[in-house]
Parts: sequence; structure tokens; C-alpha cells
Amino acid sequence: MKYSDSDIALAARQRMAQVFGMSADGVRPEHVFGEDLRSSGKSDFKYNEYDQMLHDIRDVADRQSLKEIDSGALEIRTVAEYCDHMVRSYQANEKAVLSALGLPPRP
Repeated sequence: MKYSDSDIALAARQRMAQVFGMSADGVRPEHVFGEDLRSSGKSDFKYNEYDQMLHDIRDVADRQSLKEIDSGALEIRTVAEYCDHMVRSYQANEKAVLSALGLPPRP
């Protein structure tokens, strides 16, 4: 049995909350990276929050989505866009999405 779209979207919000050190309730769909969600800064030795989100986005993307991201046709700027990307990607790349979101596989 697969996860529902709402399960994946909720897990994506929880992942963002964990990365940005917030409560899941504090992460709103309309929040924008760089405005409402700020990184703790850049370090030469550790990924910041934006780096972690970018890795998640690219790790789960299929070939077409990667082309769109690289060309600028697909931009993920908000929590809702991140969640939508995870839901879309789950259909094509289930294992990668589950890994990125820390969800166990379902039998």
C-alpha cells in the first residue's frame, strides 16, 4: 500500500520543519525560502538548510524535472512547491522520496 498524496505532503512539511528547526505547525504552505525560511548561515564544513533542501529536491527529481530545474523552467520557492514536488516525484521515484523524507517503505 502506497502513501497518499497528503501523507507525502505532511512528511515533506515535517522534513522542512526538522531542517529549519521549527515545529511542523510553524511551516506554512505560503512560506518562501529566503524570506520566511532563513538559513543559519554558510559554513565551509557543514551544509546549511538551503543546501539540504536543494539536495532533497534534486535527489528525488526524475530526468525531466532535473532538466526543468536546470533550465529555470521549474523553480521551487515555497513550502507548497516543495511539497508538490515531493508528491509528484513519489509517483516516479518512490524509494528516493521515502529516503529523503525519512519514511519507511510500505508493504
